[in-house]
Amino acid sequence: MTENWFGGEGWSPIGNEGIRFIGSYNGQYYTIDRLYINRQNSSYIGLFGQTDGASISNLRVTNAYIRGSYRTGILAGSIDSNSLITNIYSAGEVYGSDSVGGLIGYCTNSGVENSVSYCEVYGESYVGGLMGITYYGSIISSYSLSSVSGRLHVGGLIGSIMSNSLVYNCFSVGSVTGEALIGGLIGPSSGTVTDSYWNTESSGLDNSWGGQGRTTAQMLQQSNYSSWDFTNTWTILQNVSYPALSWQDLSDYALPGPVNLTGLQENMVNHLDWEVPYNIPLGYRVYRNGVLMNEDELITVTSYTDSDLVQWEEESYYVTAAFEIDNTILESLKTNTISLTAIVVGGGNGTFENPYLIGAADHLYSARFVRRSHFLQANDIDLGAPPWIVV
Repeated sequence: MTENWFGGEGWSPIGNEGIRFIGSYNGQYYTIDRLYINRQNSSYIGLFGQTDGASISNLRVTNAYIRGSYRTGILAGSIDSNSLITNIYSAGEVYGSDSVGGLIGYCTNSGVENSVSYCEVYGESYVGGLMGITYYGSIISSYSLSSVSGRLHVGGLIGSIMSNSLVYNCFSVGSVTGEALIGGLIGPSSGTVTDSYWNTESSGLDNSWGGQGRTTAQMLQQSNYSSWDFTNTWTILQNVSYPALSWQDLSDYALPGPVNLTGLQENMVNHLDWEVPYNIPLGYRVYRNGVLMNEDELITVTSYTDSDLVQWEEESYYVTAAFEIDNTILESLKTNTISLTAIVVGGGNGTFENPYLIGAADHLYSARFVRRSHFLQANDIDLGAPPWIVV
């Protein structure tokens, strides 16, 4: 487990600003799983720190947790000087400050082709689902399923493309949030974007510095990608999946999933609700802290109740849908992730119409975990009277 390496900092990136990786790495489509890096004060963070004229290809990096500062990505913090990245799949969580991406943080004079990112990406500036920022770079036949959250220069695919960079035959479908200078596909840019698209519904944005916005229905139809090569490079399940790369397995295909997951904590019970996906599924799977809750059978309604909770502990949830395609069960893209903390109060559900009732010391203490909720004190509370203990 790499989280125990180097005093909890995890994996030490291959190559750095002083000694760059200059060779080639062919993963032969094998997987590197559970890559862990927790170096929030360091730059050039990823499986590879910085490359120079390198080639990295045919590799899957899954369930990664990456935390860095400047130039941070799952595969590489920075690729430079004619480096080439091809046929890569990255999935996990990425946190950084500047130049943060699900696959690559920073790119200059280099290229990414036929690659995919399915991550949760968080940063401050120049934050993208696939890449944070590129100068004189080319991003071709690649896509992002990542949810992206930043402050400035944020894009579903790339935070910013500069200095004659090219984006060609690419798309993104994840949610994109930020304070300013954000785009569904690309953030503020001066490069060229050709035959590339983003989902205006799932991203929550109808603007981008390049590319064309489309609905979910439009993005599931091959006819809407007229210049794309669906013989050698791309494939699609018509009206069912987004385009996938020809080297990907059927299980990798991205199917639109349930949307708008919401939750409510009501006296040690978490209530979840969501909306149906574009196509009607066989049922749903609910995950708590990344672990499947309904392993034995699918849920066939759009709600779920979890009462197996510990007071004051936070639980994170997301939901996916299951579809049967060619006698194979495929799992959809997941919903947004929400977090709920189990609390004990005198009643209510925390809404304005039905506020939490506060009648004891532990009720009052619980308010810190649900700060957006509404409260109504029901009687006098003596904080000096036992028994109540916060551990």
